Amino acid sequence: MAANTLPSGLGDLFSLAQPMERALARYGMWLLKGFTTAEKFGGLLAAARDTERDFSLARAEKAAAAKRFAALDEELTAWLGKARLVVMLALGSQWSESWVAAGFSHRGTNVPKRVALRMELGRRLTDFFGAHPEYEVGFAGVTAKRGRSLAKAIVAAQAEMQMTKAAATAKKRSRDAAEKKLRRAMSAIVGILPCVIGKSDPRWLEFGLKQPRPDAPPMSARYDGGVSIATPLAVDFGARSGTSGSNKAAA
Repeated sequence: MAANTLPSGLGDLFSLAQPMERALARYGMWLLKGFTTAEKFGGLLAAARDTERDFSLARAEKAAAAKRFAALDEELTAWLGKARLVVMLALGSQWSESWVAAGFSHRGTNVPKRVALRMELGRRLTDFFGAHPEYEVGFAGVTAKRGRSLAKAIVAAQAEMQMTKAAATAKKRSRDAAEKKLRRAMSAIVGILPCVIGKSDPRWLEFGLKQPRPDAPPMSARYDGGVSIATPLAVDFGARSGTSGSNKAAA
């Protein structure tokens, strides 16, 4: 029923599940006739909460790993920019075949925009400076040692980022499955309650739900002076009965 649609947010769903669990503990055994129990429902609620907590932690770890990787990528990009200038001073400002040994193999001298290509260029430049230490600029950090340190750090950060991403995806699947089971149980309770308690029963509120609106009385149409008027059937019947009785008395 529209008045008792389950909330879409998980926090609100948990808030609704709490009074449902309490009401099941109080009335479930005889009211729902074994349809479900507070113990079973509580297990579903606990599983949904636990998996949501695990997913939140995994998502935070994923974000932290991505932040660390981005910081190292920014550091690598800055190092590549300085290393590029050193290569220009050593090999000339225009691209030539000699640039290939430094990792610039596509007739370009710019730092790549794609992270994978930046990491590959970093490895190639590290090898280049290792083979040609005379081109290293120690005070600027443009050395093979610094290149190896950056490469090791960013490879480890990338692996951590991928691992935390996979872990978060797995935790989300578990959370979604637990949430689905809880929602199914709650929807079933909302669906079965109208069959066992009346619309004015205060136990709706104990389940955390709204009391359904009472049905409106049937309507009938009367015509007064050419105007159609809809009135409750019981009232209309009483009015007509009274009129009929007064006519008989007058007769």
